Amino acid sequence: MLSDQIGSGESSEGGDDEEASAKVDGQYVTLSSSNVDVFGEVALGVKALLQLDPDLTGEGDAQESLVGSVQAVPSLSRLVVRTTPGRMREVVAFVSQSKQSLTRQVALEVQVLEFRSNLGHDRGIDWNIIRDIGGDSSLSFFIPGTSLVSGSSSPGFAFTGGGKWSGSTALINALNQQGQVSTETPITILVQNHQTNHITQERIIEFVENISSDSDEGVITTDTERGKRSEGVDFIVVPNIQRDHVYLRTSGMLTKIESLETQEVGGETLVFPQMREAKINFANKLKYGQTIVVASVSQIDTTTEESTFLGIPFLGGNSAVKQRVDTLVLLTPRRADG
Repeated sequence: MLSDQIGSGESSEGGDDEEASAKVDGQYVTLSSSNVDVFGEVALGVKALLQLDPDLTGEGDAQESLVGSVQAVPSLSRLVVRTTPGRMREVVAFVSQSKQSLTRQVALEVQVLEFRSNLGHDRGIDWNIIRDIGGDSSLSFFIPGTSLVSGSSSPGFAFTGGGKWSGSTALINALNQQGQVSTETPITILVQNHQTNHITQERIIEFVENISSDSDEGVITTDTERGKRSEGVDFIVVPNIQRDHVYLRTSGMLTKIESLETQEVGGETLVFPQMREAKINFANKLKYGQTIVVASVSQIDTTTEESTFLGIPFLGGNSAVKQRVDTLVLLTPRRADG
């Protein structure tokens, strides 16, 4: 059993499991998985090779139906097998193939982009313009996990760059022709086959969440309680690595702080963060080098400016500029084992 909470909270580990579930609780996503006992599954495969009759049903797992015996020793990661030389060769080949599968690795690159359009304060990303850019950095859109070129452009399709450009770099170049793009440092991690991996890139915002005052014999003491909110991407990914492609299951959260609003409560100023969240729940097949948008969120950024006339504030004025900001999370798998 493996449990993890995206954002904060306690996590616990035990055996693994094939089924997974996710629950959204406030700002966080709580995930759990169970029944992924890889070592036990290898032992079951060895038992199948030792069966007297491959078509045997009902008592197929009974020890007396096997040519020899198999005993798992999980604490030592060992299988003790006794059988005929011919079947032992099959067992050795099976265990070797299983080991190769379990030790495969893939490099996952995660890139977070923020885009502000110069076509209008309420305009977002125009994917048709991106597709028609052309040149060495042109983007090609594909059905995810295949080489079938898509007839349309959409963030739901996988894409690659042309020439020397990767998919994420080509997308940044294309977006720069529509507006301004800011990026965070890419995350690149090596993950093993069928293993659960936690990927996070966040910044923590602290604020005064609660203020309380006590009076004791005329002496007033004030206590402040600080709150925390996280902004960024936080998710779990489980890969199934194949020769030409990789199956990915991801679950998590993209969180953005839209604004920090202040309110007067009991004569004190408190801060209340306004949040925008997007659930990351992606399960698909990708070819190596293909990039896909696994999450996105839009928000309105308001900038206020104060101007004066001849240094006199009340002869000036205040102006506010609103700008739509689109945040994208890009995921690109790359071959790590050659």
